[in-house]
Amino acid sequence: DPQGDWSSDVCSSDLAISAAATINVNVYFHVVARSNAASDGYVTAAQIENQVTVMNNNYGEFVT
Repeated sequence: DPQGDWSSDVCSSDLAISAAATINVNVYFHVVARSNAASDGYVTAAQIENQVTVMNNNYGEFVT
């Protein structure tokens, strides 16, 4: 079964190496809005930067 349980093939030393690795994930935001008004769905660069900060703060706990 090619989609079977692969976890048994991973040893604990492989997990330790992976946990120590730094992974950068490129994040892109596509803003589609009717106009530059918030009421039309426009999102400012500051709002996007704030959201990235929230994501980094929440997922950063997994970084050692």
